[in-house]
Amino acid sequence: MTMFHRAHRAFAFDRVRVIRNKNDITISFRRPLEERIAGTLVLLFYGWGPLLILSLSDVVSPPFNWLVQLIAGLVSVVVLYLLLASLLNTTRLYISQDMLVVHEIPVPMPRKVSLSVPDIERIHCTAIEDEYGGVYNALVAVLFNGTQVRLLSGSKDAYHMRFIGQEISKHLGRELYILKQRA
Repeated sequence: MTMFHRAHRAFAFDRVRVIRNKNDITISFRRPLEERIAGTLVLLFYGWGPLLILSLSDVVSPPFNWLVQLIAGLVSVVVLYLLLASLLNTTRLYISQDMLVVHEIPVPMPRKVSLSVPDIERIHCTAIEDEYGGVYNALVAVLFNGTQVRLLSGSKDAYHMRFIGQEISKHLGRELYILKQRA
């Protein structure tokens, strides 16, 4: 193994943790700190609006000021929840011979993926451009029926997604991971 490969493997393990058991494997992925902080700043920017409305609710006529306070309070709670999830969460993949499960910990999020491994045709890393022109990478599973399911996303570094895809393939003993070339 060359020094370059050792450096990249060490780099991968600061955000990716692989735990192998006899029949299953657990992979934990945590977005880089700078990406988590950027997401937090965006949430804070949008979170000030409801707090401002909450403080100005006295301007609204009395029959409706309680409704404005309620809506602003609920939005503030949702923003706070998303803020905590953005800072603290780690994505965990659990892979056995028959199931692949993806979920977020420690702050539960509604997105949970559960796939039957025999239904997976291939796994690949793809670059996705968001509506603001930013590019991030995603690990996508393609099922035999043609459905594409996003397993992981949010990393600007494709190396982590490729590493995780290769670890899944290695554990299952099937050549699932396909390296897609950029056009």
